Amino acid sequence: MAKPKRGANPFYFLLVLVGVALVITASSFWMRAYQEVRPVRGDKAAETAESHPLWDFIDEHGNQLLIVELVVLAVLTVGAIATDEFWASRPRRSSIHSVADSRPSDQIPAGEPFSNEETES
Repeated sequence: MAKPKRGANPFYFLLVLVGVALVITASSFWMRAYQEVRPVRGDKAAETAESHPLWDFIDEHGNQLLIVELVVLAVLTVGAIATDEFWASRPRRSSIHSVADSRPSDQIPAGEPFSNEETES
């Protein structure tokens, strides 16, 4: 019999969101730093054009944003590790799985056919 599915740890979802935000911020920060070091030569339109609002934001708040995202990522990582056993012990709630499915396989007598009659009451 298949093992019951374990409950999902919500910290994993938050870790993915913060990780993606960190990648976007770090990439933007790197692009801005690269543009400052190696400006495009001969492109008069780029030299005279106004700066993009994203670059202005990165110039003003890039360092703080990276630090905050790293701290949040660290806190969420510790939270995911600390609560992983709790979420693993909880079976995932689903209307598809019945109570009989969540019983350990050693409690189901051999040769007993599975029926849904126990869960319909």
